Amino acid sequence: MKIAVLAISRRCLGNILPALEKLGGSGAEFSLIWSPTSALEDEPPSALPLGLRTQSAGIKVPPDDEFWKLAVDFIISWGADIVLSDDMTTWPIRHLYAEIEKRSPRPPVVSFQHGMFQKWDEMSANFASDVFLAFGPRNVLQFEPKLWPRVLPVGLPKLDRLKCEERSQGGYIGFIAQPFPSPELALPLLSKVAAGMRLPVKVRPHPAAPASYGPPGESSWPGVEISDPALPHIEFVKHANVCISTHSTAILEAILLDKPVALLPSFGLTEFGGFPFICRDFTVESCIKAVNHSRRYFDRYKAFVDQVCAGGRFDATERTIRTIEAVKAASDRRSSPGLPDRWWSDPLLDTIAEGHPLRTLSRLYGA
Repeated sequence: MKIAVLAISRRCLGNILPALEKLGGSGAEFSLIWSPTSALEDEPPSALPLGLRTQSAGIKVPPDDEFWKLAVDFIISWGADIVLSDDMTTWPIRHLYAEIEKRSPRPPVVSFQHGMFQKWDEMSANFASDVFLAFGPRNVLQFEPKLWPRVLPVGLPKLDRLKCEERSQGGYIGFIAQPFPSPELALPLLSKVAAGMRLPVKVRPHPAAPASYGPPGESSWPGVEISDPALPHIEFVKHANVCISTHSTAILEAILLDKPVALLPSFGLTEFGGFPFICRDFTVESCIKAVNHSRRYFDRYKAFVDQVCAGGRFDATERTIRTIEAVKAASDRRSSPGLPDRWWSDPLLDTIAEGHPLRTLSRLYGA
């Protein structure tokens, strides 16, 4: 199988990399179309062979239409069987899909959910893929019902790597930063948390803004240290005693690594509906209360991860590969790219269909 991969960042690509690596081990060939949306990621990742890239990184407006015509020409002349995108919210996939839809025959386009907080309404109105692979069944409901047949809950492949990761207590509280809260709001709180819990806090800045908290090393706030951005993310999480963050998949990773957690308030908490305990405010008392709650009721936190993306099953990589293969096989059999008809009744996709609203409706009404 020849797979063209459209990627906007190393972080988003990392979500699906375990599935790509396994496909590569089975003989799949890859060609990367690198279209970074941040100037901080100008250099393409080395994980996949580079086929094509935009001329400049960090541009905030769509590039010339000529580039996307060139990209689609490249995809078709290379003989891609399928196109995978690590995102469906940004202009690269929208421009590519708008151009590739004009071609016939053409390979199917499959996009992935890249994080917990997504622009669901925008994606539903501009569904720029033949198939969208979501974290869990409840994400399917974020789309208009007419799009449900094209949304499959496969989980988050990067979580599968945690199954065999060691767990340790490194003697620090890990704070995985997001764009919000700002350092001006977070640092005073973290200093108080360090004093209240009698452990230093290490801050891992968000990859999109690695310098936002200052250079690596001790900060001007007592008890707070800025971690080296070069330290692998999982190394940072798995050695923490406790993890604090906002609307980040890092919280899911921490729970699967058996870490007590505190989830801070943020605009992205719509995706954390049903989370056992969310801090009411940015106070040390609220943070400590959240950590103690997660220690006492940790089973509820693991149940949340299973509800959101079946993370505890550690089979998202297999489900992703099975779906990609099903899309390719169905597209080979007919002129229009996409999934098998009534795929939610297909035994090969049984674990993926479990919990999908179309499977539920089919069982209730035989639809």
